This record gives sequence, structure tokens and C-alpha cells, in this order.
Amino acid sequence: MIYFNTINPLKRWINQQVCCNDYRIFKLLLINLKREDNCINIVKDRLKTFLRVLKMPLYLRIGKQITKNIVCSSSNKEQKIEDYIKNYDNVDNLFFISTFITDRIYIDSIGSFFRFIKYYIIIVKDTFLLTLIFNKLSTRQFSIFLYLKIKIYIYRPEKIYIVSPRNPEFNLIALCFSNCDNINIDLINGVLMNTYQRYGFYNRVRLCFISKVSLAEYEALTKIGWIKSQNVQTLVTGNIEQIKKQDQHSSFLFDVGFYSSGIWARNGVNRTYDLDNIKQNKKEYHKNIYAKIEMIVLYNLIKFAKKYNFKLIIYLHPYEKDVINQFGIYPPYWNKGNGSTIIIDNNLIEKNNFFETEIGIVINSTIFYDRWDNDLITLCYYPKRNNKLVLIPLKYLGKYSKYGFKNLKELEQKIVNVLHKKDESQ
Repeated sequence: MIYFNTINPLKRWINQQVCCNDYRIFKLLLINLKREDNCINIVKDRLKTFLRVLKMPLYLRIGKQITKNIVCSSSNKEQKIEDYIKNYDNVDNLFFISTFITDRIYIDSIGSFFRFIKYYIIIVKDTFLLTLIFNKLSTRQFSIFLYLKIKIYIYRPEKIYIVSPRNPEFNLIALCFSNCDNINIDLINGVLMNTYQRYGFYNRVRLCFISKVSLAEYEALTKIGWIKSQNVQTLVTGNIEQIKKQDQHSSFLFDVGFYSSGIWARNGVNRTYDLDNIKQNKKEYHKNIYAKIEMIVLYNLIKFAKKYNFKLIIYLHPYEKDVINQFGIYPPYWNKGNGSTIIIDNNLIEKNNFFETEIGIVINSTIFYDRWDNDLITLCYYPKRNNKLVLIPLKYLGKYSKYGFKNLKELEQKIVNVLHKKDESQ
């Protein structure tokens, strides 16, 4: 079948959805979409995608809902999201739609029912075509995009709040509806625009940044003409939990803190909660390039701590804490702590404290956003040659790009420089 051997029809379909012909949006999607590893998984993915959309009528319900303000979110923390939106926009009656295909679709009139029928036929046709034109790419994100799209067409909201722009399907929703004159969109940006949404002209979309770092990234991407919005707002509200912790410390407790990503237990960069999978990933973590880099940096930090006699703390990622609590599987570095100069923060309940260490070291953790937002020194790995690794996009972060290190020698020197200045000031 000719469609199965090319992705050009997919490119044309994407361009049609986002109302533009910017090939880079399509290219960025290809980088971030999951790929299946064998023919059986590809066939399963196609069937699941088609059945997921085909089952939509089963979840139709008759009922009146206030859908003036819709929130698109993949998170189940509705109350927290609602409080956040009301804090800056002062709106009532938010209606949440999620990525779950089993969520009910409400219709309250003959008109809304016929709208559903109209768009349902179009989306079934689109889904059928999509299952044919992919090669190894997963179709799940596109079925979610179509599912969200049909709901928006039925509900006809005045405003859409998109709270998960890191998901490719949510960014597509923003681009798809950005040209609708009767819909306003708030795209609430958390982290890593470079990875998930570095291209696009967001007409009638307000880009809302919850980090000063994200704003710096946006400004850098705007200068090179990759992204543009007519309305930009910074919504830095602060991490209340961490601010309370800051009040508890009059000075830094540790010189250097390493923030682990738990990459040793993951499938590539994705979390897994399959026990056998986690065991295998730990055993062969050196085959995961991200885990290999992270362990090399960590083990050399331990050497530096001994060499220069500074206190190093290793913070577990929340995912690592889940793995320990659920399966009793500990990180490969667990036995490296000595309790005095090399400390492993073994608190498996509370969130990590980013105010108690002077220098933070990050490879894949997004903790650097919180630290930089609070003017804390944080060094991030970013090699001269990226080799398509998905890392912190330092070259697109303006003034924050100075905090990168390309190799271990540069990391060592930057740590020494900071600690030396500290000694001189005392």
C-alpha cells in the first residue's frame, strides 16, 4: 500500500490542521512522537487508534453543561489547575476535557447532536487515513488530538485554557484553533518550548509563562523568527512549598546538589512501572545514553567532592521515589553515600528542597527552572555537539546559557570558581 511507505500525506494533513505550511511544525512532531519497534506493535497501535475514535458515540450523554470556558489538560489535578487559572484570570465555571477517550461527551440539543455526527464522520475518515500513512510512528497522539477537537467543535467555547503544551496533541489544538475569531486561547507554558513547541505563529493565542526561564526562551526563539504571539504574559506565582522551606535556611546546607532524573529506570526518557522492565533497565542502564551520561557526571562529582572537600547531596527524582516505594528497587548509586561529605537524600515522601544547596547540577531534571526562577546557580549539561539528544536547550535560553557545561573539565572549573568566590567573601 503506497500510503504506508510515505509520510508526505501526513505532512499535508498536519499543515491542513494548523492552517499553515510551516514544515518545521511537522518536523518537530516527528522528533517527539513515539515509535513502535516491530510490526506487531505497529498493527496493535493502528487498531487501538481506530477503535478509540470509533467508540466515541458510546460516551454520548444528554445533559446541559456550562462550556463557555474549557480547560484542556492531561493532569488529574483539576482543583489545583482551577485555582491557578482563577488566580490570574478570575473566571468561573471551568469545564475540563481530558485525553481520556472514556470521558462523557454532553449534547443538549438536536443541533449539537448533528454537529457531533458531522465532525464524527470527518474524524473517523481522518483516523482511517492516519492509520495508513504512518510507518513506525505511533498514532495515539493524533487520535487524542482528534478526540479533543471534536469536543471543542461540539461545545463551542469562548475560551480554551491549554495546560499541557508539552504534549504534541495539545500544541496542535492551540495551532488548530488559533485562527478562530470567536475563540480565545491561553497556552500555559511550563517548560521546554524548544522541545515541544519551538515553531508556530499563535494568532489569537495568549502565551502564559509560569517561569522567567520560559520567557527568556520565548524571547530567544522570537529573535530568530521561529515563534510569535500577539499576546504574552508572565505568570510567575512562585512555589509556595519551596518558599516556606527557604525561610527555614539562613544559609546553604550543602555546597553542591545533584538532581537525579531516575533515567536509569526508564525506557529511554519515558517512565515505566513494569517491574521486569525496571529491573532490566537498571541492569543495562549503560545502554541508555541519557543514563550513561548522568552516571558519568554523578560519579565524577563524587570524585570532585573528595578532591576539593565540599559537601555533595544527591536528590532522588520523584519517579525514583515511586520505584523504591512500590518495588523496593534502589538506584545504582545508592551505596555511594558516606553520610558526611556525600549524602543521599533518602526522604521518600517530601519533595526535594532546591534552596538548601548552593550549586545545583542537572542533566535531565526540570528542577533548573525552579532554581533559576529563584536566582540559584544551576549548571546543566549541554555538549557542543548535541547528537540529537533531548537536553536542556541552553543555546535558546538567553542569559541562562552561561550555566552550561560541555564536559567534565568545564564542570569542575565552574564548581571551583563558585566555591572559591564564596571562600573569598567569607
